[in-house]
Amino acid sequence: MTKYFLSSLVGLVACGGSSVQAPPHPGEIKGPDPIVVMTTPPGLPGVAYINLTCNPAAIDCNGQPFTMSIAGDRDDYCRIDLAQGKLVVQKRNAHDPSQTISLRFDGYAVAATQRYALDDGSRRSVWLTEGLSLPTWTGPSCYNGSWSGAPSKHTVAVSAPDPSCGSPACSVQVADADPTGAFPRPLRFHVSCDSMCVSNDTDVCHARGVGGKAGSIEFDLTAVCDASR
Repeated sequence: MTKYFLSSLVGLVACGGSSVQAPPHPGEIKGPDPIVVMTTPPGLPGVAYINLTCNPAAIDCNGQPFTMSIAGDRDDYCRIDLAQGKLVVQKRNAHDPSQTISLRFDGYAVAATQRYALDDGSRRSVWLTEGLSLPTWTGPSCYNGSWSGAPSKHTVAVSAPDPSCGSPACSVQVADADPTGAFPRPLRFHVSCDSMCVSNDTDVCHARGVGGKAGSIEFDLTAVCDASR
C-alpha cells in the first residue's frame, strides 16, 4: 500500500542487486488469520454499511489503492459518562471480527436530537478497520512495477479527523427516541465525513457511490448504550 502501510510485507523488490522494502505503517493493526469473508446480508435495519475507495497520491511501491466494505451488525459496547459528557461506541461485524466501526466524542448531553463535531483525533473522532488481502508490489524498482504479486493479509485502519493525512473534521448526529427513559437504551448515530485516511500516509478514502463515483462518507448505526454518572 502506501509508504508506511505495508508493515507486514516481508518480500523485497529487486533493484539491480539491491532491494526496496516498504517500511512499517504506524496505523496498521495486527489482523486475524485467516481473514473471514463478510456474510452480513445487505439492507438490514440498524446495521451500518460503509463502502470506501481509497487512493494514494501516487501509485508506486509506497502507494497502493484499495477498497473497504464494512458492515457493523453487532454491538461491542456503547458507554456514556454523563458526569464528563463522554460517549464511546463500537460496532463489529458478527461474521468478520476484523470489521469495526468506532466513534468517540465529548460534550454529550441527553437530548432528543443533537449534533456534535468530530474535530480532534484524540478525543472526538471516528475510525474504521477491516482485514484485507492485498497484492504485493512486484517490479524491478519502486517506481517501475505493479501491485500484482502474491496477496498479503493486513488489517487496515482509516480515521478522521487526521491532519497527518488530510482528513478534515466530521460530525455525528445523535437521536434518542426516549431521552427521559432509563439506561441502557438504544441511540441512533448519523456520521458525516468529507473523507477518511490512513494515518501518516497519503491514502485518502471516499464513499463508493453509484457508478463508482467518490463522494462524502455518510452512515447510520444504532447501538444500545449504558450510562454512568
